[in-house]
Amino acid sequence: MNRARSRAAGFDVQTRTALRRFAFLVCFFVFWAALLGRRDPLPVFLVMTFIAALVEIGVAIYRREKIAASSLGSWDVAAAFVGLHCLARAVA
Repeated sequence: MNRARSRAAGFDVQTRTALRRFAFLVCFFVFWAALLGRRDPLPVFLVMTFIAALVEIGVAIYRREKIAASSLGSWDVAAAFVGLHCLARAVA
């Protein structure tokens, strides 16, 4: 068993799914913002991260997830997108 798989084995399925979803969406947003905003991709990235945070909040409400659950969920992904949005806005 390789190291990455043994480290990931410590997380439950819901946490791994949330981490994968966040990582995939961030990569997709960076790529898409670079395509749409050729001169200045940051405003496009800011809008996408803000919308993603709102969508994740909606998903968390729809699934009736606990805010402080034992594993990562949509609330945590939404918080990560809000943090990424604030970080990108501070850099701008």
